[in-house]
Amino acid sequence: MTEGILKAEITHQRTGETYIGNPGVANHKELRQMLVQLKERGLREVVEANDMDKLMRLDCREDYGTACRICSVDGPECPKKKEKREQIRKGCVRLYEICGELSLSCHRAAWDTDKEGMWQELYKGIDDWELREPEDSYGNVAA
Repeated sequence: MTEGILKAEITHQRTGETYIGNPGVANHKELRQMLVQLKERGLREVVEANDMDKLMRLDCREDYGTACRICSVDGPECPKKKEKREQIRKGCVRLYEICGELSLSCHRAAWDTDKEGMWQELYKGIDDWELREPEDSYGNVAA
């Protein structure tokens, strides 16, 4: 499961693995029904491979576009990054809940992480990771 239908298709073409492209992490309207149908066809495990901003650092670097110009928060955390990361994480949690309700195994895939498990900001999507050049194999991959 990844964010975006095109991203799922690109990654499938690159790896030969089956990917479900969710139009967005908060879009779960049809997800349960689709997983029920796939389970009836033998699906037993779901790997959540949403974009790595699910593990982005929240430190304010004034790098969040025009929102930084009008931000009045004085502190180490960027409120826009925090909001975005929380939306992604809520979507991930909802996927795990649906899988639990359907007795499907579900676990997280992570790539391009540092020793602390935080995103290094080199490869955001699973498609970026799979399309990297072989010599760019630095960074961690956990599935």
